[in-house]
Amino acid sequence: MEQASQSGIILKSKFAGSAARAHPPLKNTGIGEQLPSAGVSEIPRRQTLFFEGDSADAIFEICTGTVELYKTFLSGRRGVLGFFRAGAIVGFAMDADYPYSAEAVTPCQVRRISRSSLDRVLGRNASFAKRLLEATCRELTVTQEKMFILSRKSPAGKVAWFLLQHKRPSASGATHMAVVEMPMSRADIADYLGMAPETLCRTLTKFKRDGLILADTPYRVRLRNIARLGTLAAEACN
Repeated sequence: MEQASQSGIILKSKFAGSAARAHPPLKNTGIGEQLPSAGVSEIPRRQTLFFEGDSADAIFEICTGTVELYKTFLSGRRGVLGFFRAGAIVGFAMDADYPYSAEAVTPCQVRRISRSSLDRVLGRNASFAKRLLEATCRELTVTQEKMFILSRKSPAGKVAWFLLQHKRPSASGATHMAVVEMPMSRADIADYLGMAPETLCRTLTKFKRDGLILADTPYRVRLRNIARLGTLAAEACN
């Protein structure tokens, strides 16, 4: 990875700081139904949910917005592990401390569930435990696929894979083109894909020129040729 996204000294601020406001529970993964007392808090853009090395005493359900997971190297460089949207759960840790940090890329609504509360729910509700395990396995599958993709050398294949992973159906009835929201910085996306930001920008420009995508804004594109993008992503695996 060739680009540092941010560096410097970061002062720790716990999740329960004054910036978090309580909201009524939302329904996404079923955790809100199992733990109705676990309210939803509003997290401003670029506020950290937890830092690598903090005590892993809770998990977090993303209700709205986008959260970025990253590790910070001794040089101060940030290595992006992934971007997670509504319905995802972050903060699972096998050890006592978090192995990575989590930061709000956009304003978010996030439900904080203590590990002790989660353990009680899992102990009494086998069907919920099964759903949570299935969701974790899906995330693991995507992570394994990403590791394989990043071992390839094709920037086009990497970027095509990223776009397909993050596509959403169009909200407009006038078009059937899938939409990709990219609120994260180009440097963070490039870091995640293991390429320089300049390479990412050149690849997106080529995709636009070749008619594969249509850029609505710097942070939102529509996929005009999903079949071709799928072929590029598949070629990166061969």
